[in-house]
Amino acid sequence: MAVSTSVRNYMIVTLAYWGFTITDGALRMLVLLYFNQIGYTPLQIAFLFLFYEIFGIVTNFLGGWIGSRLG
Repeated sequence: MAVSTSVRNYMIVTLAYWGFTITDGALRMLVLLYFNQIGYTPLQIAFLFLFYEIFGIVTNFLGGWIGSRLG
């Protein structure tokens, strides 16, 4: 039985997203462990991630604004 093109595309996108989610989480953990190893305090690491997340929000807003202006 052949799998339809739309189901195949859905499976590809889903697997790619899962792969990204797993590797993104692993990379964040490696960064956390690295900064801990070089002597950062837990509070400094928390602020580092807060800074990272805030700029992720700014980047998304800016990208959305540019996308709405330029199409």
